[in-house]
Amino acid sequence: MAALTLAPSDHRIWYAATREGHIWSSRDHGVTWSDWDAARAGAPYMTFLALRVSDTDPLTCFASGAGYGAPPVWVTHDGGASWKPAAKGLPPTVVWDLAFDGAGTLYAAAIAGPYVFNAARSTWQSLLGGGAPIVPYTSVEGVPTAHLMRFGTFGRGVWDYAVPGGR
Repeated sequence: MAALTLAPSDHRIWYAATREGHIWSSRDHGVTWSDWDAARAGAPYMTFLALRVSDTDPLTCFASGAGYGAPPVWVTHDGGASWKPAAKGLPPTVVWDLAFDGAGTLYAAAIAGPYVFNAARSTWQSLLGGGAPIVPYTSVEGVPTAHLMRFGTFGRGVWDYAVPGGR
């Protein structure tokens, strides 16, 4: 198993993912599970690395990773019964990690750099430029009290991104 997460707003709902391209979902605290296989969706070489559930909607979960010719981010809005690509605006890349800020905006740490998801348009936007180092990004976490997204990079340490509308 590569990732396991519980829905923050409903702890009965769990998601788990593997590097072999499977995502499982449970609506009963992990007692029973449903399997979704990326190969059945046309992504036979998909590997998942991270899962993040919406803070307000337990049935919405994003999964990231990499696949040969497959989108690096997928989303479900029905608790894991079906998944669809959510990678518009991302180049072919590995997305190592995902995190929400305190306002519900999703960010991604990718080999191609840091990204933010515009949910209204269902597109990703690069955060490179404006001081972001041009290196692979391997992790991201929200620091809501400081209005920051903290990215871990390969070879350049930590980079803090000031969330718009913060302090």
